Amino acid sequence: MLARLLSPHAFGTLRCSRGFALLAVLSFNDLSVGLAIVRWPGDPAEIAPTVATISVVSSVAVYVGCFVGAPAYTAAMGAPAATGVIRVLALSVILDGVTATPVALFGAAFPPRPGR
Repeated sequence: MLARLLSPHAFGTLRCSRGFALLAVLSFNDLSVGLAIVRWPGDPAEIAPTVATISVVSSVAVYVGCFVGAPAYTAAMGAPAATGVIRVLALSVILDGVTATPVALFGAAFPPRPGR
């Protein structure tokens, strides 16, 4: 649908920003700190504040890296017009960090059953 609505140049800009960059940053941002809640032998509420702090601080650091590195990345991809789009889409990294602890707490509340 977007290919029909956007011009070829605008679609290329969107594709450049949405593709590898956002997926790679979100994967790197995870750091598996949420898994600590799921694997914690005691009450997950004991470790949740620490996990939330690590997750949010690392997410903000990754976002700052994305914000600073966006011009170099878009220049290398041949779409310097995508710099602003990358910077806005990278805000999802912070959202990912904020939601990591609640999602992990949900996973800890419903652990997988053995044999499945």
